[in-house]
Amino acid sequence: MYENRQVCWEQFWKEQLTINGEMDIEQIKQELFEYKTLLEQINQPQQAVMQPQILIQLAVEQRIQKHQEKTLALA
Repeated sequence: MYENRQVCWEQFWKEQLTINGEMDIEQIKQELFEYKTLLEQINQPQQAVMQPQILIQLAVEQRIQKHQEKTLALA
């Protein structure tokens, strides 16, 4: 867990959302889209039986996979 948003930015998001020090607008759009989709899934009545933690875990696994793919592409 991060203690504040600056630490979170420096330790996680900065690497995810920048390329050569420049903001990657398309990646930001993708992250915001995925965040909004996750919120909608959590709030859907048919998802009430599925624990929100499961949806969050799926989102985390997707994020890790995308990060690994991006890292390999830049290598």
